[in-house]
Amino acid sequence: MPGSVAFDSAASYAVFGLIKLGAYTGYSAIVKTWLEETKARAITVGAARTVLGMGVGGLYLFLLWDFWQTAGWMYWLCLLPVRVVEWWLVLRLFFGRPRSKLRRSIAIGFGVAVSFLADIPATLGWLLSGGFCVC
Repeated sequence: MPGSVAFDSAASYAVFGLIKLGAYTGYSAIVKTWLEETKARAITVGAARTVLGMGVGGLYLFLLWDFWQTAGWMYWLCLLPVRVVEWWLVLRLFFGRPRSKLRRSIAIGFGVAVSFLADIPATLGWLLSGGFCVC
């Protein structure tokens, strides 16, 4: 499975979820100070984004299993618009209509970057273990 991540147990998927939760919660705290005010706590926004991402990501992987095993980097490229929509939904849900569409777009862009950066531990675990997920 070149360029992909495998989860060999429920525990490794749970650790992956915790990594995502930490990344999304931290980023949500930053977004709260940069975008218009929201009453939601960063952990709530981060948890919502994690649940959405784990659900949509699992479905994406299930639907594209054969593609995932052969596509390598193309799998990640095709994930880009999915993550844009996920971040748009979460920001819309918790922050309402944007006062500044430019700021909202920038927040979505950085959110997508955070999503991909949070994939690095799982990807490195897969690569370093010879194809077995260690995270």
